[in-house]
Amino acid sequence: MKILPTSRYIKGQLDEPGQVVLLLGRRSECSTRAASVGRYDNGERLNRHNDLVGCMVFRSIVELDTDDVW
Repeated sequence: MKILPTSRYIKGQLDEPGQVVLLLGRRSECSTRAASVGRYDNGERLNRHNDLVGCMVFRSIVELDTDDVW
């Protein structure tokens, strides 16, 4: 995921009524993804985004490994 283009798109969608939900991938994809997932980890699957007001982060498959996904 490219952070800046995605953030610009989300901010554009936040101008519309309602909220945006960002789906976050698996912790086991790579160390960078694990760090990103960790930023939102409060034990819940749905969290407020740290930087984007009105955006929620849904960690639907965060604990699954590649075999589980396939």
